[in-house]
Formats: sequence, C-alpha cells, structure tokens
Amino acid sequence: MNQPLGQSVHTIAIVGAGFSGTATAVHLLRRPWTRPLRVVLIERGPEMGRGLAYARSDYPALLNVPASQMSATMSDPDEFLRFARRRDPGIQGEDFLPRAEYGAYLQDLLRSAAAAAPPGVRLEQIHAEVVGVGEVQRDQPVVLALADGSRLSADAVVLAMGVQASQVVERIPSKSGPLAAVTGSRIGGMDPEGKDAILLVGTGLTMVDVACATLERHPQATLHAISRHGLLPRGQTVFRRHTLADEGRLASLSAGSLSRLVKVARRLAQESERNGGDWREVVTQIRWEAPAIWRGLSMAERRRFLRHVRGF
Repeated sequence: MNQPLGQSVHTIAIVGAGFSGTATAVHLLRRPWTRPLRVVLIERGPEMGRGLAYARSDYPALLNVPASQMSATMSDPDEFLRFARRRDPGIQGEDFLPRAEYGAYLQDLLRSAAAAAPPGVRLEQIHAEVVGVGEVQRDQPVVLALADGSRLSADAVVLAMGVQASQVVERIPSKSGPLAAVTGSRIGGMDPEGKDAILLVGTGLTMVDVACATLERHPQATLHAISRHGLLPRGQTVFRRHTLADEGRLASLSAGSLSRLVKVARRLAQESERNGGDWREVVTQIRWEAPAIWRGLSMAERRRFLRHVRGF
C-alpha cells in the first residue's frame, strides 16, 4: 500500500502464528491507525494461523467448545458459525467441530483482515525461526535474530510462542536416553510398536485425543497418563449461557483475590445446579470475564492460579 509522505513505518513483529499470534495480527490490521503500520507475522511451522492446537491431523480431534461460542471476534459472536456453515449448511450452533476446521477459520480471518486493512497498514508473513531477541531499550528498535542468520528490526515485539513440549521433556530424567517429545500436532502419528509403553504427560483434552487416536491404530498399546492433580476432563453437556444472577460481576466479587474467586465460583456452581442449571455455566462466565479477572490479579496470584487452579 502507498505510504503517506513524511511518516515513518511503525513495525510490530509477532513471533508465533498460532491462535494468539494470528488473533493479535487480525486485531492490529482491523484498527484505524494515524501512521503507516507494518505487521510482521513470523512462524517457524509450515502454516500460518493454525499452531499446534488447530493443525491439520489425520485424526479428527474436536473442539471442546460448541461452534456458537468459538468466534475470535467478541463483537461478532456468530462469526465462526457462519464460516463453518458456508462449508456445511447443516452445522448447528451446539455442534463440536474438528479443530482443523477452526484453523481454517483463523487463516480466513487473517486473509480477510489483510485484504481489508486501512491504507498504510500491511501484513508481512515470514516463515522462519526466531532464535534471539535483542535488548529492549527506550525509543530504540528491538532486533530479532533469525535462524538463517538474518536480522529483523521492530518497534514492538509480541511473543506468542505457546508452551513448547521439549521444555517439559528436558526436565524429565530418563535412564534409557533422551525422551522423544510428541505434541498435540502429532495426534494419530504415534507409533508404539517396539516400545513397552507410552507416557502421556498431562491428563487434559489433548491426552484424550492422543489416547483415542493411538488406540484406534494400535489397540494393544499400553498408555500411561500422569499429571499433578490427576484430573480427567468432564463430559460436555447442553447448557444455557449467561444465566447467572451474578453475571458481569465476577471480577468485582473476586476483587483481585484468587481464593475469593474460587469461593465465588464454587458458590455460583452450587446455586446453578440447585436451580436446575449446570456448573459449566459458571466456567463459561469466568471465560467471558477472564481478561478483567486476570488484570486484577497480582503476579503472585497469577502464579498460584497457574500452579494450583488452572486444571480445575
């Protein structure tokens, strides 16, 4: 796009093009800017917009939230549902669709946002691995080092790299040599032949997907799943949304205290079930208010949440 004369281009680099990186890029491309903007989206994998969670897979792993609640745009809650119905008009709002379908939706959002960006705003996509980030200094560009030896300067950098499985595996001692890390993107690609057992670190939804995909191909495989709390995902139900008496006030009720948040959530869940509702309504409300709740927590409380409460 044409750049207005006399104005320098402001560059924002986003490292990682999974959900978080892609959603950030889409948001930046949609905003009105008073100066030229260059959004640089950097992804080391083969595709933009998918990441590990929504990568293509031989096994049709499903989303854990109904289609009508999966829009990436808060102002347009039916955006994902409309996208899915363009491909299959029979899809209902309460259907749980394949994760790969959501990856296609994110890619479509990115293409549309880039095409409709205001004058002077452009998207640049780079397939590369960032191996270093330079020192951050006031009023100075941040320099990113890429694996091919090149450098990229940016006025601001967003790190959206997710949690790398190899970081976890490196902390697990093994007498038989290095462990092989298999992430959610490899669902259905595990081959247990010749191995006594497979250890799944974590007992969340990805564990369920990996276990189902592996046992479908290798019914005799032995799988062990381990986690700190030993919790298993609860079955989904059809439930109402936004029906809580305390709707919109969870952040104020918790007032920056993790213990208060847990107590309020438990109280609301019990009240919901006594009134013929479902505890999932409370979890949905917490998700809706998550940004405000998170901003109200101190760093110490955030660490406590990640360590002790997130699994629940």
